[in-house]
Amino acid sequence: MDDIKECLKEIVEKIKREEKVLAILGYGSYFTGKYKNGSSDIDLLIIHGSKIDLFRKKVVYREVEFELRYMAEKSLVKLLSHKHGPTIKHMLDSEIIFDNKNIARELKLKTYSIVESPIVETFSIENRRKSALLIESLYRKVHQVKYDLGFFEFACSKFLLNIADSYIRLHRHWGLQGFRKMISQLKDIDESFAEHFSLAMSPNHIETRIKEIDFLYREVIMLLGGETNSDENFVSQGIMNILNVVDN
Repeated sequence: MDDIKECLKEIVEKIKREEKVLAILGYGSYFTGKYKNGSSDIDLLIIHGSKIDLFRKKVVYREVEFELRYMAEKSLVKLLSHKHGPTIKHMLDSEIIFDNKNIARELKLKTYSIVESPIVETFSIENRRKSALLIESLYRKVHQVKYDLGFFEFACSKFLLNIADSYIRLHRHWGLQGFRKMISQLKDIDESFAEHFSLAMSPNHIETRIKEIDFLYREVIMLLGGETNSDENFVSQGIMNILNVVDN
C-alpha cells in the first residue's frame, strides 16, 4: 500500500500542474479502505475552471489504474443547488487532496448544509406525487402479468427499482446509488424492509413474491403520502382502490 500511496502522490502532483485545476478530491473504494489492487481503480474528482463541463478518462500509472473525473466548478455548484443526489453523495464521501483557494472545502460545507436540511427539500411534494403515480402504474402491471413469468420478471424489476429509489429518497438526500448497492442501502435504513425487498426480488414462489410486493407497495405509498401537508392528498383513487383491496 505504501507504493500505491506514493503513486497517488505522484499523479496528484502531475494533475495539479494541469491548466485551470482548482481542486482534487478522492472518493470510492481506496478512500473508504476497501481498495484491492488489481481489482478496482482509484477514483479522483478534479474540479477545474474551464468551460468543458464533464469528462472522464482512465490512466494507468506505474501499474495502478486511476479513473479521473473532471468537472467544471460551475457545474458542481449547479448540481448542488438543484440538490442532485449522486453529487451530494460523492461530495459527502470524498476526501480533499488538493484545494486551491478553499473551493473544495466550500463545496463540502454546502453539501453538509444540504443534508442537514429537511428531506422534503431534496425530495419535493411534487416529486413524491410523481413517484407515487408511477409506482401505482407499475404495481398494476405486476399484478396483470403475474402468471406470465417473462413479463412478470420485467415488470417486477421496474417496480422494485422505483420502490427502492423512492424509499431511499424518503430517508436519504442522495437517493439510490446504483443497482448493486440497492440492498445495502435499504439495510442501512431498515433491515426489516430490506428483508421484504429481498424476498420480493429473489426467485421464490410467485405467491410469496406477490405477498412481499403488496407489502412494499403499501409501505412506500403510505410513506409518500404521509410526509405531505394534512390538507394535501395526492394519492389517486386508483391507489386508494388497490390499498383497500390489499387491506381487505
